[in-house]
Amino acid sequence: MTSYKNFKNQKQRDAEGQDIFKKPNSTIKEVDISKVRRDKLIDWITLYRRNIHLFIFHYFGIKLHPYQVLLVYLMSISDSFVAICSRAVGKNKNCPL
Repeated sequence: MTSYKNFKNQKQRDAEGQDIFKKPNSTIKEVDISKVRRDKLIDWITLYRRNIHLFIFHYFGIKLHPYQVLLVYLMSISDSFVAICSRAVGKNKNCPL
């Protein structure tokens, strides 16, 4: 009779492999985080949720123009957002919007 003790599903094989894009993410349990660190984490999350342009600058390293900051802010506060822009908006570095 065959045995299944050496059987591994795809998730188990990916966890042991070298490909970082296939490895499952490790999660941090709430009991592992101290109260001070959790409070600081909540403060950072609140800052970045209220100022998404700061998150874009700090995390991605992209410097936004003032009109882009405005568009990103409007996208974050509304459920539906429509921006009708010409092609020149993306090319012009001194756009007056």
